[in-house]
Order: sequence, then structure tokens, then C-alpha cells
Amino acid sequence: MKPQFDASPLRKALLCLNKDSRRDFRFFRQFPRGPFRTFLDIGAYHGEFTDRVLRHYPVEKVFLFEPFPDSISLLRQRYAAEPRCTVHPYALSDQSGSTALRVLNKADSSSLLDPVGDASAVLQRDFHEVGQTQIETRRLDEIPGLADVPRFDLAKIDVQGAELKVLRGCGALLDRIQAIYIEVNFRSLYQNGAVFCETHAFLEQAGFLLGFMQEFRRNAEGALIYGNAYYFRPGSR
Repeated sequence: MKPQFDASPLRKALLCLNKDSRRDFRFFRQFPRGPFRTFLDIGAYHGEFTDRVLRHYPVEKVFLFEPFPDSISLLRQRYAAEPRCTVHPYALSDQSGSTALRVLNKADSSSLLDPVGDASAVLQRDFHEVGQTQIETRRLDEIPGLADVPRFDLAKIDVQGAELKVLRGCGALLDRIQAIYIEVNFRSLYQNGAVFCETHAFLEQAGFLLGFMQEFRRNAEGALIYGNAYYFRPGSR
């Protein structure tokens, strides 16, 4: 007799949890074991990274930053019952104020910056602006309450070309960040957007070391387009 599959809701939930655990293990396998307790999720979008760290680490606090209106509503609903998470409805940048968010046909690629003219050719897929919406920007060092946080164990930064704006807006709080997981571009996809050599030089000057890189995207010829890089301060691992 063939074994019967248990399709109960509990069984399905356990299978999903196991799948998430496997994905989390693959994602975090190069990260140090921690302890990571305080996080900055900059460019949180729908909270995928925050969900991962909540499952994987003994989290005490996550500060999420996301300017896209639909994403803000989703994040507030998702973490309404999670006291460890605080959602800030801003785009972090190097100055506080208001600006236009360029909304792209792929919403998670929306940016403070205009896409370059040949971005679709570089990515080999449709990549264009479909509209704009006004949003608020803030420097990290001007967010109320963060000055009282003595240490940020990990900052994840995924802001579609505006990474240097975020880093410059950290001000003195950058000294409290122990590790950074950041998207890096090897080809320019946004006008005046940071490319890898610029991001690397800034973080190296700030005292960070490059630990590893992963999740690369390449073109058909194998040339790197973008990826994610992990930087850490000496002695923080």
C-alpha cells in the first residue's frame, strides 16, 4: 500500500516552515553566527529580509524603512502584532525632505533615481518608469530614537542605486553599525547611481572589510550586473 500524504493544514504549515528553514540556511550560510539582535532593514519592500532574520536570529529589534505607499500598508499589517518591528514610512537618503519616487514596471526596482536609457538592454528585460509618487526622505541620523540605540548588528541596504545616499545620511550612526549587507551594481542601472567600486571605497574608508558576495545577476555573456555584498568591522564577527 502506498503511503498516504497528510494534507492537513498543520502538515502543510510544517512543510512550508521546513522549506523556509532550508532557504534561510542557504541564504545565511556565509553569515557569521552572530549574535545578531538589532537590525536595520533599509528598503524593506514587503519584509522578506525581516521575516528571514526573525526566523533565523534571536532578534530584539528591527527598524524597517520603506517609502512605497502600498508596501508601507503591507508592512504595517504584517508586523502589527510584532513588537520587535518598527516601520518607518521614509526613504533613507543623504538629506531630509520630499522627492519623487520613480515607480518602475517592476515595483521592487523603483528608485529615487531615474533609470538609465539602456537599462532594459543591460538587464535583457523590460525596465522602465511607469509613474512617480511623492515620498518623504530622511537621514538615518535624524530618525527619532535611533540616537539612543548603542549598536546596530546588521544593516541591510537595498535601495536601487541610492546606496551611497543612504550611507552618507548615516552620519555618526555609521560608527555603530557592525555589519552591512548591501546591493552593489557592477553596471549603471540608474542615473548617478552608485557602482560597486564607489560603494566599496566608501565602506573601506569607513573601516569595513568585505566578507563575501552572493546572489549575482549576470548577462547572457556572463558579465556581472549586480549582486549583494557583506561588509563587517574588524572584531565584530
